[in-house]
Amino acid sequence: MYLKDVWEDDHDLLETNDNYDFKDESGNVNTRKFLSKYANGRVYKEESFRSLFLNTNNNFRITFMVPNDGYSVKDIYTKENLFNVMAKYDYVGIERVNELEHIRYFTKVVFPKFECETVDLNLENLFNEKLNVNQLFTKRCNFEPLLGSDRKNNLFCKDIFHGAKVIVNEKGIEGGAYASMIVGPTLEPSDIVYEEDFVVDRSFVFLIDYKETVLFSGIVNSID
Repeated sequence: MYLKDVWEDDHDLLETNDNYDFKDESGNVNTRKFLSKYANGRVYKEESFRSLFLNTNNNFRITFMVPNDGYSVKDIYTKENLFNVMAKYDYVGIERVNELEHIRYFTKVVFPKFECETVDLNLENLFNEKLNVNQLFTKRCNFEPLLGSDRKNNLFCKDIFHGAKVIVNEKGIEGGAYASMIVGPTLEPSDIVYEEDFVVDRSFVFLIDYKETVLFSGIVNSID
C-alpha cells in the first residue's frame, strides 16, 4: 500500500517564525522551527490527552494525540482512545449564540516534521495469539488455490514481516503518507471568532485514516 497526498489547500506549509521545544519521553529537548496550519474547530480534550486533525487534499486526515501532563504516549495509545478519536468528526467549528450571532472556532495546529518507520516487524505472534491463525505456519497449510495442486504440500509460511514508513512534512503526507491559511465558511459580520493554539511539543500518537479506516498509526517519541 502506498499513500501520498498534499495538504488540503494544495500549498506547502510554512515554518513558524519562532522556535519550539519538543520534549521526548526521556526528557530530552529538541529546539527547532515547527510547521503550522489552521484547522476549523476546537481541540478535543480528554483527561489524559488532547487531539485534533488536519485534512489533506483528497480527504485523508492525520490526527495528533498529545498526552497531558502526568501521562505518557503509552498511556493514551489504547484501543478505546483510538476508537473515540476516530469516531469524532465534529470538532465544534460553529456554535450558535442567538439568531444573529455565531461563534466560529479556529485552531492553529503547530507540529514538527517527522518520519516514522517500522522495518521487518515479525507478525507471527500477532497471527497466532491475537488472530488465532496457526496452520499458516505449519506444513498443514494448503497453498493450492494460489500455487496449483502440484505444489500444495511443498510450502508453508515460516515468518510474516511488516514494514512501514510515514513522512509528514511541509509538502503533505506520504506512507508506503502536511501551507498556512484558514479554510472554512465565509465569516458574517456578526460572527465572533475564537482562536486557540494546539502545539505538538512532546512525544505524540498519530493516526492517518480515510473515511474512518485507519491506514497508519504509531508513536513518535523523538524528532531528528
